[in-house]
Amino acid sequence: MGELSLRLSQIHRIAGVRVLSFLNNISYSPTVFNGTCLQRNFSNKRITAPFLLFLCCLGINACSLHKSTRFPTISVSAPAEHRMHFSGKGAGAGMMMAASMGPMGIAIGVAIDEGIAKDIGKAASRANVDVPLIVKAAFENAFVGTNEKLEVHLLEYGFVTKPGAEGVEDPVVANIKLRVNENEEALISSKVCDLQARELALAKTDGVVVRGALEEAAGCLAGLHRAEVQSSNE
Repeated sequence: MGELSLRLSQIHRIAGVRVLSFLNNISYSPTVFNGTCLQRNFSNKRITAPFLLFLCCLGINACSLHKSTRFPTISVSAPAEHRMHFSGKGAGAGMMMAASMGPMGIAIGVAIDEGIAKDIGKAASRANVDVPLIVKAAFENAFVGTNEKLEVHLLEYGFVTKPGAEGVEDPVVANIKLRVNENEEALISSKVCDLQARELALAKTDGVVVRGALEEAAGCLAGLHRAEVQSSNE
């Protein structure tokens, strides 16, 4: 978007320079452009008048397009010590062990999930995965062409198991929990999005897999919120 604005500004400046150059030539003074001194005879109006009109229109249209371009304003906040979460294998094992071991069994299950979350977090860190930036990019893409101002509160992110996914061993999906603006209900991707399952072993070792899963989840939530905003405005 910044590159588009810069390009439009450059077009506008060039059009203005050309118009001034032609006006100078009308008074029969030489025009210096790109270091070359050019003496033009404007007696042939069949060439100069249409070209001058074209340059004027080009400058006006470029300026109008620049002013009419709309950009969303998206801010994303996250907890000071946000980190990767995981829920699945350990929770199930903890419930089973609780029958014989009591609270100790549940604690072991929690520790299993925490270990998996750390492995996924390390893979994400190696690939420079920045979840707040992923969420911000998703909402900017969903609201492109609007003047929408949104405050996105990232509450939690990580992975959860997805039982029943065919063809994937130990299937998991990314899970992002966020709230758009302060008073709105939290959105949770694993509950409202039909996400592609990834293999847990890959998520624990491959940061590219982690990034792709989180981008899919963030894109789904951003798209759902865009649809909700459009519906409320109708």
